[in-house]
Amino acid sequence: MLRSNVELAESLSGMVREMNLGLTAILSQAELLMVQREDARDKRQAAILAIQQEATRLKKVVAELGDPSAASARGTGDPVASSRPPASTPTMTSSRSIPSPPARPAPPPPVPRAAPPPVPTPSAANGSLHELLQDVLGGAQDALDAQELSVDLRVPMTTSLPSCPPLALRQALVGTVQGLVTAALRGTQLSLRCERKPVLLKGRDGEVKRDFLMLALAHTGTLSPEDQQRVVQGTDPGPLGQATRLFREMGGFVRFAPLPGGALETRVFLPVA
Repeated sequence: MLRSNVELAESLSGMVREMNLGLTAILSQAELLMVQREDARDKRQAAILAIQQEATRLKKVVAELGDPSAASARGTGDPVASSRPPASTPTMTSSRSIPSPPARPAPPPPVPRAAPPPVPTPSAANGSLHELLQDVLGGAQDALDAQELSVDLRVPMTTSLPSCPPLALRQALVGTVQGLVTAALRGTQLSLRCERKPVLLKGRDGEVKRDFLMLALAHTGTLSPEDQQRVVQGTDPGPLGQATRLFREMGGFVRFAPLPGGALETRVFLPVA
């Protein structure tokens, strides 16, 4: 027996649906019998067989509606669904197989970025004027000690080298320090400073202003005006004269300036970029 009105309604609805499907199939086969010729015996026989099978199925649907145990024996609580012929699962065939899309390659691991190189300071990249002067003064330490001369190096450590060949510049500075140590009075001081200085030069095309790096070496000594003139002209045979000739070859020149108290400042002008 059906246990509820809901089950009864569902069973009746299913039966009505199956009856409609069955009657439609029977009517279709009957129409085929009417249009087929008498000599088409095989087709007529197939239509009659289909009508008989559909009528038998509908009779079974009605019988199972009144006997729930028959439906339960078939493993379903729906007596209508149990009488339906099994539906065939359509299969699709293809003349050629469809290849599966190629797998995407895994992305390469990220490459760690190298740390940017440190920005070199003038002393680290091409050397600085301060370091060069320290090296030159260190080489003249014995002569400085013999004259009991002290040194006051006031050139900033970040001062870049002038635009001169390094070896020629070093040789010229060695000669300058050597000549000034010889001319200085015992027990005095040698002071070194530098500054960027514009200079007005006279040439065939008129006056031209150029920037120079001026290295000034102050000392107290016995360098007479005549000696100064020979050094400036490059005719002095001593180390100061030789240094002046090297400075000229590098595009520089030498001048002297008196200081208060009788001291003298040797000014070396060197070209800069």
